[in-house]
Amino acid sequence: MRWLLAALLVGCSIDANVARIPVVVEDAGADTSTRCPQRAGTATMIDLGTFCIDATETTRAQYAAFLASSPTNVAGSACATNAFGPHAEGEGCSAEELDLKRDVDHPVVCVDWCDAAAYCAWAGKRLCGRIGGESEPFDDVGAQNDATKSEWFAACAGQGAPRKYPYGADFVAGRCVDSTVGKTAPVGSRAECHGPPGTAEAAVYDLSGNVYEWVNSCQAGATADPLNQSCLTRGGFFLTADTPEFAWSACAVAAPGTSVRNTKPRGRSDDHIGIRCCAR
Repeated sequence: MRWLLAALLVGCSIDANVARIPVVVEDAGADTSTRCPQRAGTATMIDLGTFCIDATETTRAQYAAFLASSPTNVAGSACATNAFGPHAEGEGCSAEELDLKRDVDHPVVCVDWCDAAAYCAWAGKRLCGRIGGESEPFDDVGAQNDATKSEWFAACAGQGAPRKYPYGADFVAGRCVDSTVGKTAPVGSRAECHGPPGTAEAAVYDLSGNVYEWVNSCQAGATADPLNQSCLTRGGFFLTADTPEFAWSACAVAAPGTSVRNTKPRGRSDDHIGIRCCAR
């Protein structure tokens, strides 16, 4: 079924430029340096100094262009048996969520970790992980909440005194795509859901809400089947970004004093997990 979906998409005529939707960048100093890979038809990358990160989550149209290119599985031996998504088996993965011609500017969902890693590699990027390009140790919550070590946390929380939310210290309902919307929304469409003005992070959108994002942090050797090994997701999604158990923070990987994190098996695909890439 997965290969059938991919084959059907390959046969379609897909304009990769559909994915290039307008994004309001409120910080005129945002750095889109040539040190960052800028592949046409993928999310614009923002230079945060020690690494680059996509300004927005990967859209359905962008992922469809990837499938139409007849990609190969470049995500390593752990993904050797994976077929490219979107996958129907995941939670909430209805026909509407699998239709990449629908809501083309919304984040792609129902993709597993292997799909996300392969997409980022195809785009000349990689999944966000440890600063320097390596994977994040799966059990090291401290490193995952350290802006000098974790790319995703550094983009969301910033340097210095970490922010609880990408936009600041205090939660603001509806500022990002949360339960006031109740579903995914076009990437970058919440004009204030970004880092504070005057910083490079001001050009990075939707780190809170819309959909969770796979990162390069997986539990090695926990099960015989690599697709069943747990991997980390970050950022919250449209139904949890403002609920009491998640409202303490969007940037930290776990609530202070706890080790509760949102992890899923590498081969899991749900209607609230998507893709964002890093580089350098």
